[in-house]
Amino acid sequence: MRRRLEVVTGFLGAGKSSFINSLIALTIIPNDKILVIQLESGVTFIDNCSRVKTITFNNDLSELSSFILETTYEFNPSRVIIEFNGTLSLESLRENLNKKDLNKEFYSGANYFLCDGTTIDSYLLNMGGILTPFIASANIITVTNTLAISHKDLGPSLKKLKTLNQKAFILCVDSSCELYTALLKSNLFNRGLISKKLHFLSKYFKRDVV
Repeated sequence: MRRRLEVVTGFLGAGKSSFINSLIALTIIPNDKILVIQLESGVTFIDNCSRVKTITFNNDLSELSSFILETTYEFNPSRVIIEFNGTLSLESLRENLNKKDLNKEFYSGANYFLCDGTTIDSYLLNMGGILTPFIASANIITVTNTLAISHKDLGPSLKKLKTLNQKAFILCVDSSCELYTALLKSNLFNRGLISKKLHFLSKYFKRDVV
């Protein structure tokens, strides 16, 4: 049985680590073990416990697939979450994840994209070539720090995001501190394919908690 691979993208300061903490808290199921691989060191730490292990990857991206396999064999997780630096291209990530050995062990889970509502317009203007593929491939787009921007200014930004990805669910959050509450209220992880896949995993990864 293959393991679930999820990817969280966005620029430093967008709230990726806080999002991952909330994601894990809301979706971890009995007998679940989660490996988080960070491709950058943010200001927020991942909450580690006996069933969650966090490792920072600082090597060349070409070594990522072998690193994932090595740490997977060591920790034996049911899910792997990659926190990806938004300054690198999606193509470079896909190239390194689309390896035969990796595909034998993993299937692609949900993709999440986070952005700061106060800076998304400037990032799209100056780095749209890098950002657009991440936005277009995301299942859930989370816009943080919306409390610091007026509804008048936020509206056009949300319209741009919807134009780039008409299928994604867009979640607006007042601040990164409110991510858990916002995700809980959204009920996103109690319905749809994400929830079904997580419950499906629980049937196959039954093991003692380390």
